[in-house]
Amino acid sequence: MTDNPNHPGGPGPEQPQNPPQPNPAPPPGAAPPPQQPPAQPQYQQPQYQQPPQQGGYPQQPQQGGYPPQGQYQQPPQGYQQQPQGEDDAEVSVPDFLKAVRGRHLAAFGIGFGVLYGILVVVGLLTVIGLQIGDVIGSGAVFDSYSAPWAFFTFPFQFAGLWLFGVFGHADYDGGMWAPNIILLVIAAFVAIKIARKFGNKGEEPLENLAWGAKILLVAALSLAAGLLTLLLSFALAYRGDGGTQSVTGFALFFGAFLTYLTVAFLIATPVSLLSRIGRIFSRFLPAAGGAWRVVAVHFLIIAIPAWIYTIIFFGVEVGPVGWNFGSEELGAAGILTFFAWMSQAAIGAFVVLNSGGVSEASVAAELFGETTSDDTLSFYTGHFAWWEVLVSILLGLIALFAASLSWRLVRDNRKQALANPLSWATLPTIYLLVAVIFTFFGRYIFTDSFNLGPAWWTFALFIVIGVVIDVLSRFVSPFIVGFLPGSIKKLLAVGKPHEFAGATAPQRTQQQPGYPPQQPPQHQGGYQQPPQHGGYPQQPGYPPQQPPQGQPPQGQPPQHGQPQPPQPGQQPGYPPQQPPQQGGGHQPPQPPAPGQPPAPPQS
Repeated sequence: MTDNPNHPGGPGPEQPQNPPQPNPAPPPGAAPPPQQPPAQPQYQQPQYQQPPQQGGYPQQPQQGGYPPQGQYQQPPQGYQQQPQGEDDAEVSVPDFLKAVRGRHLAAFGIGFGVLYGILVVVGLLTVIGLQIGDVIGSGAVFDSYSAPWAFFTFPFQFAGLWLFGVFGHADYDGGMWAPNIILLVIAAFVAIKIARKFGNKGEEPLENLAWGAKILLVAALSLAAGLLTLLLSFALAYRGDGGTQSVTGFALFFGAFLTYLTVAFLIATPVSLLSRIGRIFSRFLPAAGGAWRVVAVHFLIIAIPAWIYTIIFFGVEVGPVGWNFGSEELGAAGILTFFAWMSQAAIGAFVVLNSGGVSEASVAAELFGETTSDDTLSFYTGHFAWWEVLVSILLGLIALFAASLSWRLVRDNRKQALANPLSWATLPTIYLLVAVIFTFFGRYIFTDSFNLGPAWWTFALFIVIGVVIDVLSRFVSPFIVGFLPGSIKKLLAVGKPHEFAGATAPQRTQQQPGYPPQQPPQHQGGYQQPPQHGGYPQQPGYPPQQPPQGQPPQGQPPQHGQPQPPQPGQQPGYPPQQPPQQGGGHQPPQPPAPGQPPAPPQS
């Protein structure tokens, strides 16, 4: 009986198979079997614990070895090449240079090219003028030079001469030094404008580069441009029967390098930073940023008539102040070579017409008919005719007074600004710097036999001129500047006059009569002025709107006999709650209680 498997009490072999049936569907709330979660990492852990030795990737199933077209073996091979590229990491570009683009380099190149190109073009015009002078006259200027080769070489030599180089002969010592500071300033201004416009366009402007990259580019490219200028001048030297003549040497390289360095710095510096530097400088010399306008007005009023005067006298055989050239070709050449001598002529006239002197040494004295080897040209040495002295003095006084008006228009004329003791030192300091520049770079020097330029004491004279202009601008110009038309003011100020440049110092914001202070609406008299009927809320900084129907202005209590402004919660068109009492002072109206209609008007 007990061997029957169907018997209920028999130990059949099928009984152990019944308990696994509830496993596929465990009862609600029962936790999952604890064997299943650790079973998965135990199965996958051997795969990650044994990565391949190449590239650090997990072991992939091998199918047929390493087929050429296998897609899983390619990444480990590329990964092996990165650790081997240690040489590439050593020559990597620094972070501050990664933003440099070819357009930035081209901007500096364009600036240098425009600067040098302007000098070369003016040099070519000078050569053409000298050649035309030879054709008109007897050919005393370029008679010993081959014209085609001179046209091709001398423009570059003039450009080197105006970049503070020395024009010399290979067979002789010394040479001629004649920088053209005015032409150089004009060429640099044009070059900076063009280069900044090109370099600052696009998504990554030049002015946004890191200063480390800017300094490296400015120094390296300026050095390269200076060397290239020296090589061009040497390669294009005039070589003819008279020997080799060129502008080479350390003077040209150093002068060109400093010029390019200054231009490159101004190209790379943002205008905002230049303005910030000007404001910092103005803390020590108030209004120093506008002093260059005064010097420009003062200089041009004298320079333009001086250029006209010199051109007229260059057109005749006898030149200015009795210079006896002795040939007509020099007169014609002098007119056609205006850009070559305009700097020295204007500087000399500016010095002389401000009661200064131009010194001439050695054989240069013969040009003035002097027998001594050292003399000074001025109003008081008898070199000018009486009418020349009279016209020059009047022109000098007009220029001085115009400079005082210009200084009045470009400076801060408020009392607290004028009371600053440093304000007296601004203009004398600027004129002192101008005198130093003119004295060194406004000369003609030819070895030891020719030296013509401002006298050594010019700096002291210019300090006095700066003081005189400042005094006139404080005590005389205020009575005249108010009568000048706007066009004349802009011309004297070389642009927009200063915000506080009037004869009477205006305030930034003036209180209009009859209006309250320009403040946001505030609670006055127990109520706040609501928006006007059919209008807009009052904006700060503007005069208050006129209330309709005879309402009082905002912030003022209602007057007797005038309707009261509506209260908060009061419907437009209703009469006010309480009219002002007569004779008992004005009582501010009270707003109605919430949820109550406005009170009817009282008789």
